[in-house]
Amino acid sequence: MARLYFLKYLLEYFYIRLVAVIKISLCSSSSKVVLFTRSDFISTKFSLSGPICESSYVEQVLIDSFGSLVISPPDVFSFLETNHQITKYFDPPQLEVGSLQSARLDRSEPLFRDLSLGQKLIKAGFLDQFSLDQYLSDYQAYANKMKFGEYLKINLIVSPALLDFFLNSSKIPESSFDDMKIGTKLLNFGIITRVQLEEALKLQLNTSNRIGSCMVELGYLSQQQLDFFLYFQLSDLY
Repeated sequence: MARLYFLKYLLEYFYIRLVAVIKISLCSSSSKVVLFTRSDFISTKFSLSGPICESSYVEQVLIDSFGSLVISPPDVFSFLETNHQITKYFDPPQLEVGSLQSARLDRSEPLFRDLSLGQKLIKAGFLDQFSLDQYLSDYQAYANKMKFGEYLKINLIVSPALLDFFLNSSKIPESSFDDMKIGTKLLNFGIITRVQLEEALKLQLNTSNRIGSCMVELGYLSQQQLDFFLYFQLSDLY
């Protein structure tokens, strides 16, 4: 049993080291709870790791106070420093990975959900500014007949599934999206084909690289597109 706990600890440790963009630790005299997130968006979903009782306690205190685990990193850190339910059991929090002053946490920067469709596509890596300006110019002749999203869909400029995702994200269950494997996300949104996914899986077997890196290496998507789907969470859209 002790060996299983040790293996579980090692797996969690290396997983957090690989994916965490921001990592905050809470230590007591006998335990350590780690809060981490895979993105530094102004509101992002935190995960917790550590002893079951302690991590469940911290998680419930956060949910009771914020309503969910989707919280801005600065707000999490400040809360852990001052909330009496936390401070009576834990030492002051420590920021182990990342920065609370990240540019993407700058409150003067518009939230992703507040961007126009075109700017969302640029931020996600599916358009550049020059292409967007050209499409908007061409769209003017049809502006009284259809919306810009419909124009992009009809002309197959962006996959219809991806446009529906940006335009109707509230209809997608948050848990199913955030927990979905990267290959499944890319397949569902028409960014890659099943054949391309299978080719990437073959390359992964030969190289031991992550599946997303294999798809970038094969030229099926850009690093910016991959990063978007790796770190983006549905709550950023609404």
